[in-house]
Amino acid sequence: MTTIRHHSTEMQTARRMTAEQLRLLGVRVKPATSNAQLAELIAERMGWMAPETTPDALYPFLLRFLDVSRSAVTPAPYRPFARKPMRYDLTMRTIAARAAADQPHMTHAASNVVTWRELAA
Repeated sequence: MTTIRHHSTEMQTARRMTAEQLRLLGVRVKPATSNAQLAELIAERMGWMAPETTPDALYPFLLRFLDVSRSAVTPAPYRPFARKPMRYDLTMRTIAARAAADQPHMTHAASNVVTWRELAA
Protein backbone atom coordinates (compact mmCIF):
# COMPACT_ATOMS: atom_id res chain seq x y z
CA MET A 1 0.00 0.00 0.00
CA THR A 2 1.39 3.41 -0.92
CA THR A 3 1.32 6.32 1.46
CA ILE A 4 -1.07 9.15 0.74
CA ARG A 5 0.52 12.50 0.00
CA HIS A 6 -1.30 15.31 1.74
CA HIS A 7 0.29 18.05 -0.31
CA SER A 8 0.56 18.60 -4.02
CA THR A 9 3.87 18.42 -5.85
CA GLU A 10 3.77 22.22 -6.18
CA MET A 11 3.51 22.56 -2.41
CA GLN A 12 6.39 20.14 -1.90
CA THR A 13 8.53 22.04 -4.40
CA ALA A 14 7.69 25.39 -2.80
CA ARG A 15 8.51 23.98 0.64
CA ARG A 16 11.86 22.61 -0.52
CA MET A 17 12.82 25.85 -2.28
CA THR A 18 11.73 27.92 0.73
CA ALA A 19 13.84 25.80 3.06
CA GLU A 20 16.84 26.19 0.74
CA GLN A 21 16.36 29.96 0.57
CA LEU A 22 16.09 30.24 4.35
CA ARG A 23 19.28 28.21 4.72
CA LEU A 24 21.03 30.58 2.31
CA LEU A 25 19.88 33.46 4.50
CA GLY A 26 21.42 31.81 7.56
CA VAL A 27 18.37 30.26 9.21
CA ARG A 28 18.75 26.72 10.54
CA VAL A 29 15.97 24.63 9.04
CA LYS A 30 15.72 20.97 9.99
CA PRO A 31 14.34 18.46 7.48
CA ALA A 32 11.47 17.68 9.86
CA THR A 33 10.32 21.32 10.01
CA SER A 34 6.63 21.56 9.17
CA ASN A 35 5.14 23.96 6.66
CA ALA A 36 3.51 25.96 9.46
CA GLN A 37 6.88 26.32 11.21
CA LEU A 38 8.45 27.47 7.93
CA ALA A 39 5.71 30.08 7.62
CA GLU A 40 6.38 31.27 11.18
CA LEU A 41 10.12 31.58 10.43
CA ILE A 42 9.37 33.60 7.31
CA ALA A 43 6.85 35.82 9.09
CA GLU A 44 9.33 36.50 11.88
CA ARG A 45 12.15 37.29 9.48
CA MET A 46 10.18 39.41 7.03
CA GLY A 47 7.85 41.14 9.48
CA TRP A 48 4.76 39.74 7.77
CA MET A 49 1.62 38.31 9.34
CA ALA A 50 1.76 34.52 9.59
CA PRO A 51 -0.92 32.80 7.50
CA GLU A 52 -3.33 30.12 8.61
CA THR A 53 -1.95 26.59 8.67
CA THR A 54 -4.11 25.35 5.79
CA PRO A 55 -2.31 24.43 2.56
CA ASP A 56 -4.51 26.92 0.68
CA ALA A 57 -3.09 29.76 2.78
CA LEU A 58 0.48 28.46 3.12
CA TYR A 59 1.21 27.92 -0.57
CA PRO A 60 0.73 31.58 -1.69
CA PHE A 61 2.68 32.71 1.38
CA LEU A 62 5.66 30.52 0.47
CA LEU A 63 5.51 31.71 -3.14
CA ARG A 64 5.41 35.34 -2.00
CA PHE A 65 8.55 34.76 0.08
CA LEU A 66 10.30 33.07 -2.83
CA ASP A 67 9.41 35.94 -5.18
CA VAL A 68 10.75 38.53 -2.77
CA SER A 69 13.89 36.63 -1.81
CA ARG A 70 14.77 35.77 -5.41
CA SER A 71 14.77 39.41 -6.40
CA ALA A 72 17.54 40.06 -3.84
CA VAL A 73 15.47 42.48 -1.78
CA THR A 74 15.18 40.31 1.30
CA PRO A 75 15.43 42.72 4.21
CA ALA A 76 17.49 42.08 7.28
CA PRO A 77 15.71 40.55 10.24
CA TYR A 78 13.26 42.96 11.83
CA ARG A 79 15.07 44.80 14.59
CA PRO A 80 13.45 48.06 15.66
CA PHE A 81 16.48 50.07 16.72
CA ALA A 82 18.18 53.17 15.45
CA ARG A 83 21.88 53.14 14.78
CA LYS A 84 23.77 55.73 16.77
CA PRO A 85 25.54 58.36 14.68
CA MET A 86 29.31 58.10 14.44
CA ARG A 87 31.18 60.18 16.98
CA TYR A 88 34.64 61.26 15.94
CA ASP A 89 37.32 61.76 18.56
CA LEU A 90 39.43 64.91 18.82
CA THR A 91 42.17 63.56 16.57
CA MET A 92 39.76 62.79 13.73
CA ARG A 93 38.03 66.17 14.08
CA THR A 94 41.42 67.94 13.97
CA ILE A 95 42.48 66.03 10.85
CA ALA A 96 39.15 66.80 9.15
CA ALA A 97 39.46 70.51 10.01
CA ARG A 98 43.00 70.66 8.58
CA ALA A 99 41.93 68.88 5.41
CA ALA A 100 39.01 71.28 4.96
CA ALA A 101 41.27 74.30 5.52
CA ASP A 102 43.78 73.09 2.90
CA GLN A 103 41.11 72.73 0.23
CA PRO A 104 40.78 75.70 -2.13
CA HIS A 105 37.42 77.40 -2.11
CA MET A 106 35.32 75.97 -4.90
CA THR A 107 33.69 78.40 -7.33
CA HIS A 108 31.40 77.02 -9.99
CA ALA A 109 32.61 77.49 -13.58
CA ALA A 110 29.46 79.40 -14.57
CA SER A 111 29.46 81.57 -11.45
CA ASN A 112 29.22 85.36 -11.62
CA VAL A 113 31.29 85.69 -8.45
CA VAL A 114 34.47 87.66 -9.03
CA THR A 115 37.37 85.72 -7.56
CA TRP A 116 40.47 87.20 -5.90
CA ARG A 117 42.57 86.03 -8.85
CA GLU A 118 40.46 88.09 -11.23
CA LEU A 119 40.69 91.13 -8.95
CA ALA A 120 44.47 90.78 -8.72
CA ALA A 121 44.89 90.61 -12.50
